[in-house]
Amino acid sequence: MALLIIGASLSFQNLKPRLINAGIATFIKLMLTPAIGLFLFKLFSILPEDYLPAMIVLASPTATLTYIMAKEIGGDPDFAVAVISICTLISSATYGFWLTLG
Repeated sequence: MALLIIGASLSFQNLKPRLINAGIATFIKLMLTPAIGLFLFKLFSILPEDYLPAMIVLASPTATLTYIMAKEIGGDPDFAVAVISICTLISSATYGFWLTLG
């Protein structure tokens, strides 16, 4: 339900000025965070069976709750919508990448 609300509030006109920052946030969430997590798991010799649930969480897209929180605390809900939408679309490819690598 939350993704439907977010999709309904998505405006490509509002997305355009936030595209670079949303791309950076998406890169951090879907690529950098799981990479750091995987590095630390390997560094501490944690077995893949034990860190797989954590990798799934680290590689997951931005939570839809971000939009509601941004709206409630006076943040930028349009930016939150952009990041959630881009992360959700790209995460289908990055999930496979990280789970194969892990």
